[in-house]
Amino acid sequence: MKLVLIAETSSPCGGLSLLECSDKYLDAVVRDCQQWQRESSHSEVVTGAVRILLERNALQLREINLFGVGVGPGSFTGIRVGINMMRAFAYSFKTPLFGYSSLEALALSTHRQELPIVCLANAFKNMVYGATYTWTETGSLQELVAPCALGLDQISQLFNGPSRRRECLRYLSEVLSSQHAQPNVARSASTRRATSPVFFLSFGSASQTRYPK
Repeated sequence: MKLVLIAETSSPCGGLSLLECSDKYLDAVVRDCQQWQRESSHSEVVTGAVRILLERNALQLREINLFGVGVGPGSFTGIRVGINMMRAFAYSFKTPLFGYSSLEALALSTHRQELPIVCLANAFKNMVYGATYTWTETGSLQELVAPCALGLDQISQLFNGPSRRRECLRYLSEVLSSQHAQPNVARSASTRRATSPVFFLSFGSASQTRYPK
C-alpha cells in the first residue's frame, strides 16, 4: 500500500486529501481529507491542516510515498503557497512530487459519460478560467480545450455548435448574475438534458455539476 498526500490551494476553498493506493498507484481510496474556506491566505491555514490530518491518522510526513499539488489555473498566491509547501516536503524526505491541473481534477470528479465536460472557475474581474474535457471509451479523460483565462464574451470558445453555445451561455449568465449577493457561491441546479455539455463550476466555496436546458 502507498500513501499519497495531495494539496489544493488554487481557489478560496482549500483542501488536503490523504489517499491509500496500490503499489503501482492504479487504484486509490480516500482515507481522510481536510477542507477550509480561505479568509486571508492559505499560508495561515495549510501547514496546520497538514499537521491535523497526519495526527488524526497517526502518520508522519516521512511515511508519505507521493506528494501531489494543484497547479491551477487559479490564484497565483494560493498556487505558490501549495507548490512551495509540497516541494519542501518532497525535498526534505526525497519523495516524488507531481502537479495536476485543478480544472482537470474537477472533470475527473464527474461520472463517465459521452457528453463533453466544461470546467469553469471564477477568475474574478468578469473573467473565468475554463477547460473542456471528455471521457474516452477506455475510461481516461481527454483534454479538448486546454485550461485558459477567458473574458465572459469569449466563453463560447469552450463549446461546439451554435445551439450548445446559446444554451450554455444563457445558463452561465444566470449563474454569474447570481454571484452578486454571494460572489463565491454558485447557485444550485439539477436539470439534466442529454443534448448539452456538462458544466462543472467552481466558484470558491461551492462546486456543482450542471446540465443546461
